[in-house]
Amino acid sequence: MGRTFLTVFLRTTWKISALGAALATAGALGQAGAAVADAAGIAFFEKNIRPVLANNCYQCHSAEARISRGSCF
Repeated sequence: MGRTFLTVFLRTTWKISALGAALATAGALGQAGAAVADAAGIAFFEKNIRPVLANNCYQCHSAEARISRGSCF
């Protein structure tokens, strides 16, 4: 039984459509994972990093500091 042009075309179109849908789904899931990772990173920064900066750095290195001093070490 020979393949007709229409049969080959429809099979190829279906495969390309399925591949496109799979890639779109993977991209959407990747973006959702990035949002979760960003939220975890922000939580880590707020809990662990910001307090250290606030206690040791902001008095000299913030927008509110009148004089910027750079000799931390």
